[in-house]
Amino acid sequence: SSDVCSSDLKKIYSSNFVAASLTDKLGVYASTPKNIFPRAVDRNKIKRRIKSIVFEVGFDSRSFGIKIIVRKDFLALNYKEAYNEISAVIKKAVL
Repeated sequence: SSDVCSSDLKKIYSSNFVAASLTDKLGVYASTPKNIFPRAVDRNKIKRRIKSIVFEVGFDSRSFGIKIIVRKDFLALNYKEAYNEISAVIKKAVL
């Protein structure tokens, strides 16, 4: 497991669709703003998708957590595109 120093927790790694930052609370947090996605169905779908992708990428949340903030065009991505976006952001954040 990699050691994360406190300055890493302040950094935000982003793409057009998602932004991610590391947290000192363990786990995976997905933020889906209600003003961008008014329908709860969509917000929940996005959260389920993000969690499945994060674990598929192999994110190891034993030493720190990750918070992912979703931007407005995320719903337009299919699973594969979403996977590529999120794994790119996670690699940037963790490496």
